[in-house]
Amino acid sequence: MQISTAQPVFKLELNHKVTPGVVIIAKYDGTHPCLTASAGYDKIIIHHPHGLVGGRAQRSEAHAEVSELNLSQAVKALAAGPLKDDCTRDMLLIGSPTQILAYDVHENTDLFFKELPDGVNVINTGRVGKSSEMLAVVGGNSSVIGLNGKGEEIFWNVVSGRVVAVSVFDFDKDGENELLIGCEDSFIRVMKNNQFIVELPETGSVLCLSPISDVRFAYGLANGTIGVYEEGIRLWRVKSKQNAVSLHSSGEWLACCWTNGRVDWRDGTGRVVRRVQLRSNSAGMLLADYRSLGVPDLVCVSNRGEVLGYPPHQERSGFNITKKYASEEDRLAITELMNKKQALLVELQHYEANAAVDNSNADLGHSQPSAMPTNTRLQVAVTTDCHEALIGYPDSEQFHIFELTKHLPRFAMYKLIDATIQKPKIEGNVTFHITERVQRIYIWINQNFLLEQDIEIVNEESKDINLNFKSLRDKSNLQMNFSVDGQVKLKTNDIRLAGDLIQSLATFLNLTNLQTCAHFPVAEEKLWAEMFNATEHGETRSRLAAESAEKAQMITALLPAAIDAASYDIKEMLNRYKEVMLLNDELLIGCHVRRSSQEQTVTSLKNLHGILQQAARLRVGKYGKAVVTACRKAVQDNNTDALIKILRVGDS
Repeated sequence: MQISTAQPVFKLELNHKVTPGVVIIAKYDGTHPCLTASAGYDKIIIHHPHGLVGGRAQRSEAHAEVSELNLSQAVKALAAGPLKDDCTRDMLLIGSPTQILAYDVHENTDLFFKELPDGVNVINTGRVGKSSEMLAVVGGNSSVIGLNGKGEEIFWNVVSGRVVAVSVFDFDKDGENELLIGCEDSFIRVMKNNQFIVELPETGSVLCLSPISDVRFAYGLANGTIGVYEEGIRLWRVKSKQNAVSLHSSGEWLACCWTNGRVDWRDGTGRVVRRVQLRSNSAGMLLADYRSLGVPDLVCVSNRGEVLGYPPHQERSGFNITKKYASEEDRLAITELMNKKQALLVELQHYEANAAVDNSNADLGHSQPSAMPTNTRLQVAVTTDCHEALIGYPDSEQFHIFELTKHLPRFAMYKLIDATIQKPKIEGNVTFHITERVQRIYIWINQNFLLEQDIEIVNEESKDINLNFKSLRDKSNLQMNFSVDGQVKLKTNDIRLAGDLIQSLATFLNLTNLQTCAHFPVAEEKLWAEMFNATEHGETRSRLAAESAEKAQMITALLPAAIDAASYDIKEMLNRYKEVMLLNDELLIGCHVRRSSQEQTVTSLKNLHGILQQAARLRVGKYGKAVVTACRKAVQDNNTDALIKILRVGDS
């Protein structure tokens, strides 16, 4: 196979190391693009080939066209966008562990500064929903929040996992942008009007998301998988030993930048058609008109500060078609074919051995063959019991292997048990009312549970449905009661399972809105504990911050006094420096305690948000959305009683 290589259309060296994944390109003056990146713990560099950047940014001694912006917090995420009203200039968004700063680089002013206790992992900008306002979308440890140019909260929602990728994308082609959210829990979620409308399960933590066209987007996972979805349907995916740093649409191809510095272009089937290799590991890849020619280039940045620009479309001057080597997909295909060859050789040996046994049996007068006929067909049924199946004759020394594909329903790990078996008491439950034919309920049950045989209506007079299931994972029980009057009661101690059942049933029955009443004592106790922990750790952190500020002021006063004492009393000078050293040690201890307290606060908030998301999933449509809004206010007001009420009856 021939794979083309390409020559860069421009090169430059930043002479700074670059933090992988924290690289953007923005137009701070509204015209000229500037490459901006994190260059360490608390330093940002801005490459400005078209003019100087003033304000807080100081010109770097390592490069004349690079300015340095030093902060007092660690830089975890960067983004840029025209957040100011009636202004086309990009504002720089800087994400720290628990804060976000919007900075106008051109005018050297702060647009807003906001504390985000749930953390900042990723930032993106865009217009979401019907609003024409440009928003900053921030993904935290268990939440996603939208802020306008004034730092005001426009929307907030919880997710069951750390948010690591966010993209603005018109998923359903209605002319309004939705949010694509990638989480560490291996789900790609689509949020519309502050509600999650689609959940796409994947095989690993989502690292990056990138829109390709009106209906397509690309994704990369932590296990090395990349792929493309179109309208919620996966078109293709491939897997590599490396992880994708960034994905971008490059003409008719998908460009992928890998952690080891490899950049490849793939066609509509995922096949590599073009490839280059950077001299060091990748820090990021961006699509921008960095040469100001009206055509965007793929700007690849290495972790050592090397920047290379490649044209996105096929150009004769950019190709070298003399280089031939096997792609990673070709090598994998060859390996797979070799494995198949080996398996076929082993199977051939088995057939030859069976034929020899049959011949020997015929010589001895035995008529029963030992080999399976080639036209043998096997009918199987998958049940929730563990079992093995060996296919062959009683006297066979070898058995036949049948390869079958069976689609497992969503709740395949729950086994239907006899109603006469004594059932343990289940404290958790959720109740609601629906108007639906009982036949539809039976169809949903048969499609979503793994049953030995489909359940059917016994007679027309008795239409109540009472089913008991046992989980094969933890041996917990599930009871489902559907009354003829439309009253439904799901009894389980697992609030997550209850939410999954309700969402599955609502999707099958096309229920737009559904209100429920719930009672889950275990979840309520956990909610109390997490709210208490978050409050306690928050107060501790505030107290330690005040004490640290007081000690810092004392050190500031003691140092000049020690310097002055050096001219008239050495003993006094030493005493002053001893006091400074003691205070400094206390500051370090307080810093470690504050860090530990912050980590515990983040953990508590993450667990708390997980419970709130589960409470929202117990409802459908506007009722689920109302639960999220009410929970947000209750958390801000530190009102645990209100949270318990919302968990039980929703925001009614």
